Amino acid sequence: MNWKNILTTLFIMIPAFAVFTPNIATASTVAGDQRRDVSFSVEIKQAPGNLAIKGLARNNLHHKIYQLQLFAVVLDENGKPSGNEAVSIGPASLALDQSQQFNLTLPGTLAMNARNIRLEYRYHLPDYAERYWSWTYGRVMITPEGDSKS
Repeated sequence: MNWKNILTTLFIMIPAFAVFTPNIATASTVAGDQRRDVSFSVEIKQAPGNLAIKGLARNNLHHKIYQLQLFAVVLDENGKPSGNEAVSIGPASLALDQSQQFNLTLPGTLAMNARNIRLEYRYHLPDYAERYWSWTYGRVMITPEGDSKS
């Protein structure tokens, strides 16, 4: 095989691999604006004494984010936190267009009468990670029925 055939084969194979993306199963309900830096797909299940949130977090904007952390709290009718907060620590890093599954369980009987769930997240950016270790924050509001507000 000469170098022209190798080069031609290489140029034919590169686009074929570029369109391949792994199939990631997503939850049924989408929370928040998908044009955000991090988007979420969540599924909320109520059980006796707790509220379980199972979901997927996806990096939509940055080349890489570090130490993604999620915090969920149930809000009462007046928008005040009621009950305990659930915390999920994600992977050490999450590259662009990659997703990470998470599970949050909000304990307590107040979760059964919840009107809204506030999902907050924070992470480090690679540009600042070595020097400052400052956090980047975001927030999404989710109702138990699955509607969302940013």
